[in-house]
Formats: sequence, structure tokens, C-alpha cells
Amino acid sequence: LNQGNIGEYYNTNRSIAGFAQLEFHVTDKLDIVAGGRITNDKKYGSFRYGVTPASLAFTDSDYDDTRFTYLLGVNYKLNSDVLLYAKYSTAYVSGGTSASLPFVPETVKSAEAGIKGEFLNNKLRTNLTAWWADVKHAQSPSSSNTVPSLFAEICARVSNPACNGSFISVFVVDAGSKESWGVEFEAMAAPADGGTIGGNAS
Repeated sequence: LNQGNIGEYYNTNRSIAGFAQLEFHVTDKLDIVAGGRITNDKKYGSFRYGVTPASLAFTDSDYDDTRFTYLLGVNYKLNSDVLLYAKYSTAYVSGGTSASLPFVPETVKSAEAGIKGEFLNNKLRTNLTAWWADVKHAQSPSSSNTVPSLFAEICARVSNPACNGSFISVFVVDAGSKESWGVEFEAMAAPADGGTIGGNAS
């Protein structure tokens, strides 16, 4: 069999994390929530490539990164049937390499606030939420066939002889920043025994 433009990937990943979350009952109506997580990611990747089996070359890379993320929240019971809440949190997706091409971690900051309530002797339940998220360095899997111009741009920034679109099938593109927000409303009613009606809008 005549093989050509060979690209062979090998990757290993190891992730270790420790986390804790505490809830403080400040008053009968007010609770504060605080949580944290620390994560260490270690990755190894290798890439064997070449025009023919006899001309295969080899490159490899290591990735080692530790990140701290957290959550802060507050819950307030307006009364026995209505809860107000808000929270702010951070998160991430680890970086690494694909075919020895590096990509940085994707990070996100997000916030959410809302009101949950039960009314009419618990026959009506509602939930209104507003949320926001800000993503940096969004990771997007791509291929040299679908975005050849972008692949050439990446190769121009990377000093690596393996950066050749004919060898590499899939790699990760930094898609930049993305911001999103929205409002969601949910309702569930039980007008009679044995029957419920529900709906939502966003």
C-alpha cells in the first residue's frame, strides 16, 4: 500500500483537582455561598509525520498548568415561598497541543441572578433568571481542509516543521472572545389534582 502525507497523533491527559464549598447562614433569611477549586492538568502529545513511511519525522510536547476557579453566591428568602438568588463564578477548559501546535486555556466568567417562587398554595411555581457569560480564547476544533488560510496563518507563527496542512487533519483554533446573555422564565401550574401545565420562554 502506497501511503502518503502521513500524520499520526498520540496524546495522554492527567487532571487532578481539589475543591470545597461552604455555605454561611448569616441570618434566618440570608445565606452566603463560597466555593473554590484548584486543578492541575498535565498533558503529553506526540506527532509523527512525513510524506512517506520511510521519511517519518517525530515531534512531541509537554503541557503542565495549574488553575484556580471560584464561585460566590447569595440567597435571600423574601418569605417562605419566594427566594432571591445571585451568583458569580469562573471556569476554564485546559489548553495543550494538537499535532504539536499549542493552544491556550479557554476561560469564562459568568453571573446569574433570579427569583424562584411558589404561589396559590403551592399550585403555581415560577422561576425567572437573568444570566451573562464572557468567554476568552474560545477553543474551536478545525481542520486544514476547512480553513486552509487560517492554518497557513497559524503555521507562520509557529516554528515547527510539522506545521504542514497535508500532514495534520485536526487542530484547535483560538476563536477569540465571546459574550452572551439572556433571560429565562419557567412556570409550572397544578390547577387540579392529577394534572399539570408548564411552559418556558427564553
